[in-house]
Amino acid sequence: MSIAFPAALSLLALVPLLWWLHRARNRAEPLYVASVLFAEASRTSPDTSTPQIPRQADWTWLRRALLVVVLCAALAGVRRTPGAQPIVVWVDGSASLQTAESGASRQVRALARLQQELAARRGADITVRSLAQPGFSMHVDSHFDVASLAARLPRGPPVLPQGASLDPRAGQWVVTDGANPRLARWLASAPIDRVIREGTATENAAVVLLALRPSLRNPARSDVLVSVHNAGQSIAHRRLDFSDGPSRSWSMLTLGPGETRNVHFQTGNPPLTLTARLSPADALPDDDALTLGVPRSLRASVAVDPACGHSLGAAVQANPAVVVSAAAGAELLVDCSDRWRESRQPRLVVRRASNPQPVRESAFWVSRLQLPEISPAVGLRATGEALTPAAGDEAILTAGGRPLVALRTHPRRVDTRLDLLDQDLAARAEYPLLISTLLDLTVGEELLGRVAARSRAVEETVIAPALPVARESQARNSPRQPARGGAHGLPARTSGVEASTGVRDLTPAWLALALPVLLWETLAAAGALWRSRRYYAVR
Repeated sequence: MSIAFPAALSLLALVPLLWWLHRARNRAEPLYVASVLFAEASRTSPDTSTPQIPRQADWTWLRRALLVVVLCAALAGVRRTPGAQPIVVWVDGSASLQTAESGASRQVRALARLQQELAARRGADITVRSLAQPGFSMHVDSHFDVASLAARLPRGPPVLPQGASLDPRAGQWVVTDGANPRLARWLASAPIDRVIREGTATENAAVVLLALRPSLRNPARSDVLVSVHNAGQSIAHRRLDFSDGPSRSWSMLTLGPGETRNVHFQTGNPPLTLTARLSPADALPDDDALTLGVPRSLRASVAVDPACGHSLGAAVQANPAVVVSAAAGAELLVDCSDRWRESRQPRLVVRRASNPQPVRESAFWVSRLQLPEISPAVGLRATGEALTPAAGDEAILTAGGRPLVALRTHPRRVDTRLDLLDQDLAARAEYPLLISTLLDLTVGEELLGRVAARSRAVEETVIAPALPVARESQARNSPRQPARGGAHGLPARTSGVEASTGVRDLTPAWLALALPVLLWETLAAAGALWRSRRYYAVR
C-alpha cells in the first residue's frame, strides 16, 4: 500500500472527538414528557433490585466514525501497489540529457524524480540499465545517490532492445528527455509501464564537423572545414572561433532553424591541434566545441627509384597528396629496376619496355573500382611481356582480354605491363592522373581523399522534446498492449510521469464505501426529525 497525501490522515483525530461528543450526549440524554408535572417522577431512581438491561451498542457513533475513516482514506489517496514486483529502469544516454536546465542537467533532474517515484516501492528489486550500452546493469535501492549514478551511466545514442525481449514480469521504466525521434517511435510500441521525462529547452547550436586536408594549391598550407548546425526552432546568432595553436580566426554566423553552415579556414602545415568553438554558450555546452588532433602529415611519403627517370618522378610529385622521401621511411615505393624486390612495403612495379606494342583496344578497369575506360587515343603501349595473375592476384586493367595491370598480395604491390616510361605518354595530360591512380591502388586508398576529421551526428544536437510521455494505465493481469492516441501513439499530455501498470488507486472504492454510510446518516437524521415533529404535533 502507498499513500499519496499523508497529511490528510491527520483528519483521523476527529474520531476520538466524535467518541467524546457521543459520550457527553448519552450522559444528558433528553426525556420528553407530556407535562412538567411528570418531570419529578422521571427523576426517580430506578429500582436497584430490578435487573438492569445492558446498554446496546451506539450504532450512531460507529457509523460516523466509519464515515470519517473512509473519507480520510479517500483524501489521502491510499493505493494498492505490488510490493515485490521487480523494476527495470532504462536510462537514455543521449547527448541531449546533458542539457542544463534550472542549475542541473536533464539527466540529474530525471534521476531525482525517479528516486522520488521509487520511494513508494520500498523493498522492490530495482535494476538500472542503459539504452546507450545495453550490457550495462546495476542494482540500486530506492535511496541511491543521484550524482554518483549519473556519473557511472554510459553515454551515447540509444541502442533500442526488441520489445519482445523485455521481461513481462518486471515493471519496465524509461528515463529520457524525449528528444530522440527513434526512441519516441520505439516507445510507441514497446511494452513500457512508465516514462519519466525532464526537459523543456528547445534552442541549441552545435559544431558538427571539424576537418583538415592538405591544400591542393599550396603545399605549405592546409584547408580546414567547420560545419555548424542550428538544431533549434528559431534563428541562432553565434560567433565561431577557430584556433590552430599559434593563430586564431573567427566568423559571425546567423543560422535559421535546421540550417547547417560550412565555414572555411586555412592553417599552417601541419598543425598539432585544431579547435572550433561557438559562443555564447547555450543550454547544451558539450556540443559547442570540437577539438581535433592532427597526425604529423596527411601526405603520403613516396620513394621513387632513380631509374624511373625525370618524367615519372615529376608525375609522382604532381600529386598534392604525395611527398617524395627516402626509401627508409617511405609509405610506398615506385620501383623501376627491382631494387626493392625484398621490401615488404607497398610497391608500384614499373617494367622497362623491350619490345613495346601499341594498345589498340580500349582499356577497362575492374568494375569495382568505378574508373573510366582509357581510350586508345591516349596512346598506351604494352611492354611486350605477358602478365599472368597468380592465385590471390587480381587483374585490374585489361584491354582486349589481355591483363595490363595486376594487384598482387603478400606483399601488396601493383605490377604493370604498360610502358610508363614512354615519353610520348608522359607528355599527355592524362599521364599524371594515370600515375596517381596507380599510386592509390598501390597504397589501397585515395590519397587525395585523406583527411583528418572529427564529427558528431546532427540528431545528437537536437534537444527539443518531441515525446508526449503520458500513457494510458494498463492492467498488470492483462497482456500489455501499446497505448493509443496522441503523437507517436501516445496521449497528447505533457506531464513528466506516466501512470504505472500494477498501481491501483483505491479512492473510488473508499468513496463507494462512504456513500452508503452517508446515506444511512441522512436517513437517520431525517427519521429523528420526523419523530420529533410527531411528538410536538401530538402534544
